[in-house]
Amino acid sequence: MKKIIYLFFLIFLLTSISYASDWQLFEDDAFLIDKSSITKTNNSVKAWVIVVGHGKINNKNFAYMKNYMDFRCKEKTSANLEIHFYNKKDNYIEGSTLEGNLIKYARIVPDSRGEKILNAVCNMK
Repeated sequence: MKKIIYLFFLIFLLTSISYASDWQLFEDDAFLIDKSSITKTNNSVKAWVIVVGHGKINNKNFAYMKNYMDFRCKEKTSANLEIHFYNKKDNYIEGSTLEGNLIKYARIVPDSRGEKILNAVCNMK
């Protein structure tokens, strides 16, 4: 599993050069944040986040998700604005962009990966 995660990291490192992304690895290889995508307003921070972890979406295996997220740091809530799923060969499986009533802010669970992502994003730049 570690080899797969390091392979993803290498792929993202290489693609970051060509797309001007600035992926930073966090939490024992569990997630990456694109520092160059961070935008802050008065009450929120938006960023692209890669969450490493496998599962199934519509009967297809995925190895990681690339999410565009909105974090409300003071309220400790977040919402997915876009979600994209990739397999272990870095092939796109499927994804969606959420708009309007589909965007749901949820409280961050204490001591969770979500809280670690929130803290990392809110403390960048």
